[in-house]
Amino acid sequence: MQGPGGYFAYVVKPSGTAERRALELGGTQDGIAVILRGIAAGETVAVEGQYRLTDGARVQIDPSSPASTAAASQPRAVVKNDLAP
Repeated sequence: MQGPGGYFAYVVKPSGTAERRALELGGTQDGIAVILRGIAAGETVAVEGQYRLTDGARVQIDPSSPASTAAASQPRAVVKNDLAP
């Protein structure tokens, strides 16, 4: 998502709450973004209903949601962890 301060995403923490994270993008093409900083591999990112979230909001993941089942076969973000500081 993009706001006045730049790109961001909501990460679902193990406690079941949303955390807004600023993202640094390396580029986008055909709807796929290269995320340089802001989320780590393996973290859960809200991709449905994120427009209703606020920092600290309680989140319930619906495993039957089309977004949940599509995520495994069609990733929409690539996380790069091998960048030098």
